[in-house]
Amino acid sequence: MSSSSSSSSSSSSPAALSKARLSSATLSEGSLFSPLLMGGLPTQLDPTIQLATLADGGTEEKPFYQMPANKIDCTGLAPIHWAARTGSLERLQSLIECKANVNQCDKDGITPLGWAIKQEKFDCARLLIENGADLEGVDVSVLPSRDSWIERLQESAKGLIDHSLATEAEQLSLSFSYFLELPPSFAQLSTHLRQLSLPFNNLVDFPSTILSFVSLERLDLSNNLLTQIPPLGVLQNLRTISLSGNFLSVFPPILKIRYLQSLDLSYNSLTEMPEEVGNLSRLVNLNISSNFLSSVPRSIVELNNLEVFSCAHNNITSMAEIPLHLFGSLRRLNIAHNRITALPYHDLMSSSTLQTLRFLPNDFPKDIESIMRCFYEHSESLDLSGLSLSSLRPEITLLTELKDLNLRSNKLAALPPEIGVLTSLTSLDLSYNTFKDLPLFIRRLTNLKRLNLDETKLHLDNPPSRIVNGGLKSIMDYYNDLLSGDPCYRMKLML
Repeated sequence: MSSSSSSSSSSSSPAALSKARLSSATLSEGSLFSPLLMGGLPTQLDPTIQLATLADGGTEEKPFYQMPANKIDCTGLAPIHWAARTGSLERLQSLIECKANVNQCDKDGITPLGWAIKQEKFDCARLLIENGADLEGVDVSVLPSRDSWIERLQESAKGLIDHSLATEAEQLSLSFSYFLELPPSFAQLSTHLRQLSLPFNNLVDFPSTILSFVSLERLDLSNNLLTQIPPLGVLQNLRTISLSGNFLSVFPPILKIRYLQSLDLSYNSLTEMPEEVGNLSRLVNLNISSNFLSSVPRSIVELNNLEVFSCAHNNITSMAEIPLHLFGSLRRLNIAHNRITALPYHDLMSSSTLQTLRFLPNDFPKDIESIMRCFYEHSESLDLSGLSLSSLRPEITLLTELKDLNLRSNKLAALPPEIGVLTSLTSLDLSYNTFKDLPLFIRRLTNLKRLNLDETKLHLDNPPSRIVNGGLKSIMDYYNDLLSGDPCYRMKLML
């Protein structure tokens, strides 16, 4: 391909639009799975996840591992400086997508662009410039022109293809080559190719030659300009497919790939998923985040081997009808940034396998949102005050370590029996409610040190006001005596 055709991705081209979309669609901080727990997953599962897998070798890159995108390490460098100075183009792109500061200075005042030019990592320099790097104080005259830069990238990629042909290599990566279409030599690749990576190109059409690579196990076509995918059923050895960051509006025809384990369709334009997705019985990782989905098919619970599922950043309104407890292997679930109002809350919170749940923000009722946040953050304090609650959700009984419960200023006409299960409580605020009876189960709260009944005690018929006015100890003694004394004594206490 000539340099003129390859450099046609100007600022108004589909490639530029794709890059702009990707940079603006990254997930917000705190909405992802824990990077420490996500090792070994496809690199396109989430931008932040990539940060945890970037420094996977080499002493110089150690500071790059598991760091916030803009944090300076002990050597005075941020992850983006390490990526630029070592020429890690894909890693640099990942950091940019995670909103790393392209103009951040290290301890000596050198920017990532400064490091890239100093180390003659011109590919990284060009990428930084295209993403807004400040040119002030940097000698960019040494950089090749954009056309010659792209031509050099593509010549290098063609060399990799030739090398793969000569050595019958099983792996080939042609990322960041800006190909609109693959060179003719690509069609000559050996059919025993097992891993093929073509991310960050400008491919508009699916390369049909790939359908002859029957030994292929991993296929990465992320961050291209694909609008449709042909049936891939002939590639029965595929284990991993990444189509993230394309323009797919229809779920790709991949449902007949029997051994598929990892599927990434994030950052596309999908509006629905077929019920037949349940046929992918061996699927372990599924990412459909950042699409336009309004629902998730119920058949997804048929994916008995699914361990990681992300449907964040969609338009999903409810998942209450999906029996999530049937997910026998699910360990990480990300449903954040939707419009979900209802979930099978108890199923999720009582799951024995689920380790990480990202569920905010959504449109949950305030009380269940607070209960779930308390549960997953292992908090000992729960504030449900001022929510006009007339009852408590049964999920509150799962907060077995709760010590401080605030139910002030609600509309509780009766004290919910769920409170009697929370035996670790040391502080309970029941003030400004309207119930008239303080039930016997209050005596189960043997660790209680503080009970606030302000205003509420004016409505209480039981215990008698003289007992309530005596405070918590008086109330506990009253109920203990009531249960242990003879019938006559009990009547006397109640008068």
